[in-house]
Amino acid sequence: MLTGGGPDNATLTIGVYLYQNAFTYFDFGYASAIAYALTVLVGLLGLIQFRLLGEKP
Repeated sequence: MLTGGGPDNATLTIGVYLYQNAFTYFDFGYASAIAYALTVLVGLLGLIQFRLLGEKP
């Protein structure tokens, strides 16, 4: 958040990218698609972690 993406978006994170699309460019459809994809990605990574550690989800 401090650098706003830095020079040429070098430090732009997915959260800041989502925020910019939603509230700077007012493209809420694209921002919600990013949020949905991020949710699915985090869910899959969590499931993989549970499987690797031998825990039951």
